[in-house]
Amino acid sequence: MITKTKILKPELLRKIDVYWRAANHLSVGRIYLFGNPWLREALKLSHVKPLVVGHWGTTPASAP
Repeated sequence: MITKTKILKPELLRKIDVYWRAANHLSVGRIYLFGNPWLREALKLSHVKPLVVGHWGTTPASAP
């Protein structure tokens, strides 16, 4: 039985949130895009995979 609760400091929570968002952004980019996951150039239809296949429990490799 846990009797004490430790609260994370706001700065650590902020860092965890930034990491979580970046990881999710890259995961979605790897699933749906051939390249350009950081969108450093304008998104083009040629960047998007025409068919998404792979195991939905993990992030598949970004190779076409």
